[in-house]
Amino acid sequence: MAGAAGLSICALSYAELDNENRLYASAATLRLRQLGKERADFGGDSTALHLIARRASDPNKPSAPAPAMGAALLQLDREGDAAIKQLAVAAEDAAERAAGAAALIARAVAEALGMGRLSLVAPAAAHAEEARAWLRDAGFVERGPGGDLACDLAR
Repeated sequence: MAGAAGLSICALSYAELDNENRLYASAATLRLRQLGKERADFGGDSTALHLIARRASDPNKPSAPAPAMGAALLQLDREGDAAIKQLAVAAEDAAERAAGAAALIARAVAEALGMGRLSLVAPAAAHAEEARAWLRDAGFVERGPGGDLACDLAR
């Protein structure tokens, strides 16, 4: 991206744009498949920061980029909090899923800190039980009677 006259300009070929669209579509499909219809909510996608993990492409194989293997949404509010929602990771191995989740959570924390947020909340209704375990492993603790998890960023 290049900046000129207060603008952010992005130059993408049709293939690059198509790859970005396919990446979002694969992340949305992953969220729906991993979270189910009751938790996968696409209504807030336009106001969220999308965190997407994918395996690195093989530089010797000039094909389309790998699809998403993990995804989460970072929602920001006006009170200074941020919320990580719909954390989903697809991998055969539990350790690989946990590693993917840890990377997504670390990126969410870094983004929230970079935006000056005071805490990162993980609403109970937005996560499956496996994701709640990943969040606890990352230092999130129960906050309030609703079962929400939170991480204090103002340390």
